[in-house]
Amino acid sequence: MNETMISLDDMRLFAVVAEDLSFTRAADRLGMPKQTLSRRIAALEKALGLQLLHRSTRRVRLTEVGAGYARKCAELVLLAEEAHREVSLNRAEVVGCLRLTCDQFLGETLLPPILTEFAHRYPKVRMELSITPRKVDLVAEGFDIALRVGETQDPELIATRLGPAEIRFCAAPSYVARFGRPDRPRDLVDHTCIAVVEGSARPKWPFLMGGAPAWVPIEPRLRVNNYRIARQSVLSGLGISVLPAIDCGQEIEAGELISILEAYLYQPGSIYLVKPGRRYLPARVRAFSDLVVERFQIQPG
Repeated sequence: MNETMISLDDMRLFAVVAEDLSFTRAADRLGMPKQTLSRRIAALEKALGLQLLHRSTRRVRLTEVGAGYARKCAELVLLAEEAHREVSLNRAEVVGCLRLTCDQFLGETLLPPILTEFAHRYPKVRMELSITPRKVDLVAEGFDIALRVGETQDPELIATRLGPAEIRFCAAPSYVARFGRPDRPRDLVDHTCIAVVEGSARPKWPFLMGGAPAWVPIEPRLRVNNYRIARQSVLSGLGISVLPAIDCGQEIEAGELISILEAYLYQPGSIYLVKPGRRYLPARVRAFSDLVVERFQIQPG
């Protein structure tokens, strides 16, 4: 038997002939010429090395082996159709598990309202969110989407720019009233700095100096690996820190925070939505991507 010559379509044709026991009726159902159908079944028998049908001028009958083969063909065709429906549903309907990854800031500030809205829109989707400072390998680790600051050079990924990752150097009015306002980056040595850092590396803050970007090392009074704690410490008047503009703009406008060192502001990059570069993405991935882009388009500023 030459198994490579047997296709699921051949099995489907035989299952219809076996059900109708008539090449004429089967050909009508299948929408193909009777002669073509007869040749296909004959080729199937040749590939199997078995006679599946008894043919006469008046009728078609199944052989014993043909009857058993017809049952298996019908079962396989049904399984294939069911698999196709499931795959088509996954492509068209927003269902399944959406796996996301981002850093701590994006996970604590930007994502929660988006996740809430997405959950309300698409109740059939489960979500998994991994908060990590490292750049996760989306393809190897099975993630659908990453939100990142900075571009990606990986040709297997598609990156959509969402907006600038703008920052502000901030202090509370109570801190400025007690210790004054630094006029230049070098003045920070005389101030209490709060830095969000991972590990033991010395933190560096980005400044625009002489028209060029410069990453200046600082000696923080408080090192913390939790962005929310750093932000709250600034609001309470403990010291100065660098905060994402999108998460401190309202406080600056309300007078709860003061933006300092504005002449030295350097914007270190942009926020990107990154996803695998597969041609066919599940509907849940496309729906979440569209929602994130939609939310960023209406962000103030």
